[in-house]
Amino acid sequence: MLYMIMECDDRALLDAWMAQWSDVIDFEVEKVMTSANAVAAITPSLRSRRLDQRRNLSHLRRHNR
Repeated sequence: MLYMIMECDDRALLDAWMAQWSDVIDFEVEKVMTSANAVAAITPSLRSRRLDQRRNLSHLRRHNR
């Protein structure tokens, strides 16, 4: 098993390169992102979840009085 990390601005170029080697090796491509991009991608859902949790907690406190 071999792992390679490749970076390319144009996916078509990467596909063409893999096609040249397809008779020798099978490729599996996984998209990756930087930590900063990952944080930016998940922050809205985390904020939404946090707001939902606060609303639920507030509702429980009012309900249990």
